[in-house]
Amino acid sequence: MSCDTSLTCRNQSGVTWKVEYLDILRDIPPSVRKEPPSSEYKSLSWKPVNRSPYNTRSRNSCQPDRTTPEETSGESSGSDGDLPSPSPAAPVHSTQGHGRNRRRAQPGRGNSQEATFNSKSSKSVKNTRQYCTIECVRGLLIRSCLDRKCPNVHEHGSERHSLSPMELIYRLHAQLTQDRREGFEQLHIRGRTGFLLKATLLSHGYTVVIEATTVQKQRFLQREIDTYRHLRPLQGYHIPVCLGDFRPRISYWYHGELMSHMMILSWSGIRMQNIINKGNVSLFKKERDRLLKVLRSYVVVHGDSEWRNILWDDSARRPVMVDFEEVTWLRKRPILGSTSGNVAKSYCSDKRKCLLDNHAPPAASALQTEII
Repeated sequence: MSCDTSLTCRNQSGVTWKVEYLDILRDIPPSVRKEPPSSEYKSLSWKPVNRSPYNTRSRNSCQPDRTTPEETSGESSGSDGDLPSPSPAAPVHSTQGHGRNRRRAQPGRGNSQEATFNSKSSKSVKNTRQYCTIECVRGLLIRSCLDRKCPNVHEHGSERHSLSPMELIYRLHAQLTQDRREGFEQLHIRGRTGFLLKATLLSHGYTVVIEATTVQKQRFLQREIDTYRHLRPLQGYHIPVCLGDFRPRISYWYHGELMSHMMILSWSGIRMQNIINKGNVSLFKKERDRLLKVLRSYVVVHGDSEWRNILWDDSARRPVMVDFEEVTWLRKRPILGSTSGNVAKSYCSDKRKCLLDNHAPPAASALQTEII
């Protein structure tokens, strides 16, 4: 029987032999015993690194503080950058391991939609389109011919406006409901009643101004809407064109406030307070006095006729009054029917009332001017 297959040989092969250390040491020559073994390894020279004694674990950056316009009275403007939504997403805590098991931070399930919404709504989309002319928007109001001077006329139709004011409001509201950013730019201009936006109906190119307000100031905006309806013959001449209003079906935030009511107006010029100087102040005062007389002929006295509330239409060379939240009626005006904010009214149902195109508005005559 060979030793390979013998169980005894296998057991003997596993026995540990006892070795005397001193006997082995004597067998090594003294010269070899003192010299260290040669090695080809060379240590690397590392540059000194200044390390912080503190734990520099990565942290989530905080969102910038919300800013508000410097001026709260009247209207003020800020930068073009958008502000974060009033409900920022909850901070996301990163889950990290060591070595190869390190993972990226993932938002929680409950905050995924909120984080996505705030990341989109906190950034402003610059609207590079030019505003439609006041004549263009007035033509839309009365369903007349297109204004060839409008920079967006090639998108409005062929000869006449293809949309009615009610259709434009419906489409613009639907566009806002679908995407809060596409076609809408917050201008960061606020007044006593609300905030201003630049809005473009992407399907037809109409670019207008939206005045939005909160539920607390909704009554002031409704007062403006009623005044625009009463002064409808002056729209497009001495006051902006008001196409209507609506209540957004979505939560729309502006400077940390929830907007509940929106009114659509035409862009009507630049503020006189920004262009007035010693050379034109006398002309502007005469134009303002003439404008106030026109409003008075329609039994309306503007409560704040400062330069910040008057625009200058350079194309027509005339002033345009805005901000009608504080007006005085010289006599009792006709009671206006209540309108629902969700249903846009068409102001051009009677074609006989749409004959004001390319003509000056008729002046009101024989109206009593005693303040009641």
